[in-house]
This record gives sequence, structure tokens and C-alpha cells, in this order.
Amino acid sequence: MKLTTLCYIKKDDQVLMLHRTKKEVDENKNKWIGVGGKLEIHESPDDCIIREVKEETGLSISDVRLCGLKQFMEEDETSIKRYIVFLYK
Repeated sequence: MKLTTLCYIKKDDQVLMLHRTKKEVDENKNKWIGVGGKLEIHESPDDCIIREVKEETGLSISDVRLCGLKQFMEEDETSIKRYIVFLYK
């Protein structure tokens, strides 16, 4: 199971999105996505999203609000991977 976070940072009528173009091997290559990433061992989802926002954007945030959870699965010939995404704004 993979636990991840995703945050939509809004200011006025704009939402900050990342355009993924740098990594050669990237499941999100050439996509526009929100800010977030995988939880580290012994890290809460709140701590994870604060860290990820700082790492990916340089922004320091503290007032995060959990808005929901998204769960999905990926299946191939040999395995099923379950993802749980903590959604923030």
C-alpha cells in the first residue's frame, strides 16, 4: 500500500500546479499536477504535505486542511497496488 498526499494551493482565483518535465522516467511526465508526495516512515499526512510543499515549491505552509481521501488500485499481471491519497487545500 502506498500512502501519499496531494495539496491544491489556491490564491484568489488561481491554483498552483506543477508541470512534470524533468525526470526521464516519471509516471506523471508532461502532466500538470498538484503538490504532494509519499509519506515517510513515522510521518503523519499533515507533516508530509507541509514537507512536500516546502521541498517542491519553497513555500512554508502551516494552515493545511484535510478535505478528503482518494483510494485507487493499479493491477498488472502479477500484483495489485493500492494507493491512498490524503487530499489537502
